[in-house]
Amino acid sequence: MFRNYVKFVINIDINFYNIEDNKSSVVMSTVEERVQNGKLNVAEATRLSNYIKSTIDFLKMDVEGAELSVLKELIKSDKLRYIKQMAIEYHHHIKEHEDHFSHTLELLEDAGFGYQIEADFLYPRQQVHFQDILIYAYNKNL
Repeated sequence: MFRNYVKFVINIDINFYNIEDNKSSVVMSTVEERVQNGKLNVAEATRLSNYIKSTIDFLKMDVEGAELSVLKELIKSDKLRYIKQMAIEYHHHIKEHEDHFSHTLELLEDAGFGYQIEADFLYPRQQVHFQDILIYAYNKNL
């Protein structure tokens, strides 16, 4: 019965890349450039908003390059307002010359969220280098 429910709410297929030769590798992404010589897999995906029916105390988002897309969909579906707190693992420069971090923060601010940021820096500093950033966001209205 659960499988039928999942099929009912599946909205999209997404491309997902991993390293096929190394089954223990944690390198995987929705962005092909992130996984050198990665194997393309097509995964059935469900919109997170389909599962948000009431207040959520804490959401951990680690969606391997799809952070902005998920955040935009939560806003569009008017479900972001139900989330009290969240930790978003943001993948900065997953594509070398794309800068969307400020847009992500702007969406959070416009939705009434405050945030704290944690990031590791490379020494010496390198331009357009991939970087994991942790955003701890909290809903100022809940």
